[in-house]
Amino acid sequence: MRICSSWIAVWSISLVIGLAPQVHAGWGQAKLIGQGNWGAIAVDSTGESHIAYLGQVKDTENWTYTAYDTARARVTSLSVPLNAISTPLVSIAVDSHDQPHVAALTGLNDDLSYLSLNSNEWLPQTVASDLEDGNTPLAIDTQGNPHIAYISRTSYHLTHAFYDGTTWQLEDTGFGMIPTSIKIAKDGTVNIAGGVGAAGVCEASGLNGVWSNNCFDFNNGGTVFLGFGANGSPEAGIYRSRRFSNHARYV
Repeated sequence: MRICSSWIAVWSISLVIGLAPQVHAGWGQAKLIGQGNWGAIAVDSTGESHIAYLGQVKDTENWTYTAYDTARARVTSLSVPLNAISTPLVSIAVDSHDQPHVAALTGLNDDLSYLSLNSNEWLPQTVASDLEDGNTPLAIDTQGNPHIAYISRTSYHLTHAFYDGTTWQLEDTGFGMIPTSIKIAKDGTVNIAGGVGAAGVCEASGLNGVWSNNCFDFNNGGTVFLGFGANGSPEAGIYRSRRFSNHARYV
């Protein structure tokens, strides 16, 4: 499973270096990347770190991408050709070829934008223009196609946007959930987790256009990050109010 996480409101973006890659020896010293915030990180199969964040240079903010190899030497730093807005959000994922992909909320119309990296050039696409201000978690399936979860401003439903190899498809799940994480199971099932107000933490699962949902934490909910256990069942890490951190497993 590819490692992907995100964080917000970090004015000095840093990369934390592990002391011993083969054992869990603890966290190492943080490496300063640049000035900015709203960052996200994905680690590919070679151990290279891919980082997207809102960089700040001379009071001008723009999306920035940088990568670090296993020796933590900077590989590349590229400006992402998108205009940031006042509440920017970004997510990043890598495919089976270790290439980075980015999804972000951009522009004056709150567009959902997707970018793939071709050599040293980002190729942007507008996926949808009905994005309600919120998260845009991104995952790449085994065919290399991107999947993005977002809330539609039209229906206020959780929407699954995915590229089918030819065009972007927008799939209304019929469920009102603010997404914070998306993962794709080996059988192709799309798992999306997030919050539903007073209902707490929920997960929606979809395969071949058929969606179901399950709420499993009714105590003030929070930000959710998904993963898969050894048997393929989804697991969730939950950040709740009052700084509690919980773990849930689907059984």
